Amino acid sequence: LKPFWLTPPSPRGFVAAEAMARCSPKALLLGSAALLFACLAGSAITFVPFGRTVTKPLPSSGSVAAQASAERTTLSQGTPSAAFAAAAVAAVLACRAAARVASSGRGSSRVQMMAVKGLRDVQDIIDKFQGSRVAGPRLFYPGERAYKKNGPGKYDLPEPARQKLAHVSESEAIAEFKPSDFYSAPMAKLESGDVKKVNTLKFTHTSGEVKVPADLPEYKHPRAGTWMEKESGAKRPPTEDAEYEKHVEAKCSLESTVAKLGASSKDFVADRSALLVLVDFLSESLTQTLTMRGNANLDVDLVKVTKSSSGQLMLERLFDAKNTWAEFRPYRGGWKRKEVSNRGSFTPAWTRLATGDLDSKSMMCTGIVQIAGSRAGGLSDSYYQFSEYDLGGVSLLTRARIGATT
Repeated sequence: LKPFWLTPPSPRGFVAAEAMARCSPKALLLGSAALLFACLAGSAITFVPFGRTVTKPLPSSGSVAAQASAERTTLSQGTPSAAFAAAAVAAVLACRAAARVASSGRGSSRVQMMAVKGLRDVQDIIDKFQGSRVAGPRLFYPGERAYKKNGPGKYDLPEPARQKLAHVSESEAIAEFKPSDFYSAPMAKLESGDVKKVNTLKFTHTSGEVKVPADLPEYKHPRAGTWMEKESGAKRPPTEDAEYEKHVEAKCSLESTVAKLGASSKDFVADRSALLVLVDFLSESLTQTLTMRGNANLDVDLVKVTKSSSGQLMLERLFDAKNTWAEFRPYRGGWKRKEVSNRGSFTPAWTRLATGDLDSKSMMCTGIVQIAGSRAGGLSDSYYQFSEYDLGGVSLLTRARIGATT
């Protein structure tokens, strides 16, 4: 449709407004109704191309010229058709306004603005018609495979593992330390030449035999692409007080092993792992680990400090990072269940492979031959190396676990 002017040749007619070229179906319907209304009023309609100035003299002396929104209309007063003409003009102007609104709506551009309603916006409606919203049981976790939403519900996650002997209140604490207390402390420097090797030790877990010095196995570089068996995941420590104390005592064997080396005049006798966990505490990396595992607000024993019969302070590590995830959430993915280890390690199989034992093998359920782990036996021995050095004005004797020698 092209824009046009409507003008009647008789005094009973009217001059209509400009029709829009783009209009919605609703606007077109209103405009058609206005034109039909004008025809019923008895007027003859003449179409004049847009752009021409049309002036029609009306014989009635009471005629006036009315102009609306840049659209020039001429109405005749004193006749019945004047009221109808005014109504038609108003209808056409309304059609044009509706067409402009329609042309600027969502369909006029590829860019749209939308508002998203969330649960909090309609929670009052849900409470009104359906009652309070109760969350159902969790059916799956993100990343799981081979499980459907309509399957059985998951079990509740267990509480964090116990990692303390007893709760120590602030009034009972002998001293309190924070990582920020050591920000301005002077740095200690240790050179490799200052470390002196003392001796090696072999400890057999099955019989409790200790041998000094130890016959260390020789390291052999393994061939690339060798499959190794993965062990089952770590187990949680016991939760009962008596059993947990036995668990801690079984881990602390530093005094009995150092006694095999003879008398020592050092200020501290420490496990290397105990010193490392203290360094992690001072660097605040341990805080991030505990926070990610949900243990930031729990009591956690890091190091056990005891005094030996000779007056030395002994530092033994109690904190195990594996206790933060042991038996927490088992694997329920799509792989073979009999091969699932739940975050186990390759340490036994790697020890066997790195020491040249290639005869102890096992087979996976898929038929792949691999180096066997602890189930093949023969890995009940632990090897330690003792070193001494001076650091920061104190003398230390440290015990470090080793696997082989080069």
